[in-house]
Amino acid sequence: MKTRLILYFVLLNSPYIFSQDEIGISKLKPVNDYWSLGFYASGNMRVANGYDNKPIQPGFGGTIEFAYNDTKRELLFQLSKNRLYSGSENTHYETFELTLGPRFIDKSGGFIEFNIGALFIKKEFIYPYIDFEGEHYYELYANNLTPNLCGSAAAGAKIRINNHTDFIFKLRLTTSFQKEMFTYLAANVGIAFNNKKGNEKIEPTKTNSYFGATIMGGANNPGPLSQQNYDWGLNMGLEFTYKSSPKIELIMDLGYNSIEEKDNYENPKESYGSLTAGVRFNMNESQTTSFIEFSGGLYSFSFRNYSIITSEYYNDNKDYAGFNAGTGIKIGLTSLIDAIAKTNLNFLLSEKYAHVPNYLTFHGGLRFNL
Repeated sequence: MKTRLILYFVLLNSPYIFSQDEIGISKLKPVNDYWSLGFYASGNMRVANGYDNKPIQPGFGGTIEFAYNDTKRELLFQLSKNRLYSGSENTHYETFELTLGPRFIDKSGGFIEFNIGALFIKKEFIYPYIDFEGEHYYELYANNLTPNLCGSAAAGAKIRINNHTDFIFKLRLTTSFQKEMFTYLAANVGIAFNNKKGNEKIEPTKTNSYFGATIMGGANNPGPLSQQNYDWGLNMGLEFTYKSSPKIELIMDLGYNSIEEKDNYENPKESYGSLTAGVRFNMNESQTTSFIEFSGGLYSFSFRNYSIITSEYYNDNKDYAGFNAGTGIKIGLTSLIDAIAKTNLNFLLSEKYAHVPNYLTFHGGLRFNL
C-alpha cells in the first residue's frame, strides 16, 4: 500500500519536476503584481456649484494616491485636499476627498479611471470689521465639514522614469451627488513610486547601515484640522531610525511645534513638544523611494491661561496621548547621507471641548546613516 502511494505521489508531481530547467528555476509565469504610492499637485479649474450659484475661481490642492496593480488594472485609494475660491472676495471652499475605484491602462501608458466615495465640503467666510477704537480686525467663520457622496472620472497618462518611478498627469472631474451639487475640474501632476520586482541589480550603498539619525525642520498648521484660524508655525526635531528589514524601519521622533492663533487679542503662544515611536514602510530599496509611517506617543501642549483670581495670564501645559500618520520621500545623496521630506497628520486624544488643536506638519531634513 505504501509503495502505491509513493508511486502515485511521484506520478502526480513529475510534471512539476520536469517543468523546471537545468538550473532549477521554475517556468511558471512570474507574479508581477505591485503596490505604488503617488504624490500629486493640482490646479483646480472654474466650475459652477449649487451652494451660492457663483462660479468657483481657480484654486490649488494636493493628492496622495495608493494603488495596487494586478497587471490588468489598478485599484486606487485617493486622499485629496483642495482649496477653491469663489466669486466672492472673502469666501472660499475647502474640500477633502476620500475615493476608491479602478484605473485601466493601455500599453502606451494612457489611462482612464473612475472613483466613488465621500467629499467633505467646508465653506469659509472672512468677515472684516472695525472695533470701537477704529482698529481693523478679521474673523473667520466656517461651517462644519459636511460629507457628501461623490464620484469622479479622469483621463491621463503614465510615463515610466525608471523601474520604480513613474511620472503621471491627468485631468479629473469630481462632483457631489447631493441637492447642492458641487463640481470642479482639477489638473493633477505627480510622481508615483512602486515596489516592482525587476532583474536589475541594485548595488547597496552601505549594507551594514542599520541606524540613522535625522535633523528635521519645517512648518505646521492646525488650520486644515480645526475650526479656528491659525497661522503657519515653526517645526523642528530629531528622528532616530533602526532598519529591522530591507523595507521596514522602526522610528522614534522628538519634535517641537510653535503654534499661533490668528486674530486673537491676547496672541497666546501655544506649542507642542512630542515624543513618538512607530514604524515606517519603504516602497522599495532604490536610491529614491517613498514611504508611509505610523507612530504614537506623548504630546505636551503648552498654552497661556487666564486666572480669574489674579486677572493675569500665565503659562500652563497638559500632556495628552496621541498618534500620527504620514508619508514622504527619501533620496539617497551619498552612502552616508539621505534627504527626507514628509508630511504628517497629528491627532491628540483630548477632552471633547478642550481647546487642543490637531495639526498638520510639512518637514524635511538630512539623515545620517550610521
